[in-house]
Amino acid sequence: MTFDAYLAVSGRTAVIHLSGELTDARVTALRALLGQAVQQPVDRLVLRLGELTSLAAGGVRCVALAQQELPQGTDLVLEGARDAVLSALRLGGVHAVAVPAAPPSPAPPAAPPAPAPHSLHRHPSIRSLSL
Repeated sequence: MTFDAYLAVSGRTAVIHLSGELTDARVTALRALLGQAVQQPVDRLVLRLGELTSLAAGGVRCVALAQQELPQGTDLVLEGARDAVLSALRLGGVHAVAVPAAPPSPAPPAAPPAPAPHSLHRHPSIRSLSL
């Protein structure tokens, strides 16, 4: 499986989305994104980890270092991490707020059923006449 990551900044929040397998060979990509995020004037750094299937030790060290470089008062949020990824980060000394993945947007309400085509109904007091 491949690894993909990107950074988005909105207001005072930086979000890094990670997906796939983060091997030691791909840690430099994460390090670059974390370096960019740390340089932003943000109050919150969110790591979206719901699609990250594995995290190499180098990735854990990279996140721990970035956490130390964050300005005081900046929150680090681990969003949607699988148990194994969250455990690896905790064991590596990363202390952050862990939250479940954001729930998907609710589906729009179903359209009401279409009215049945009009049909002629006999009133009980009306009898059919045969001609």
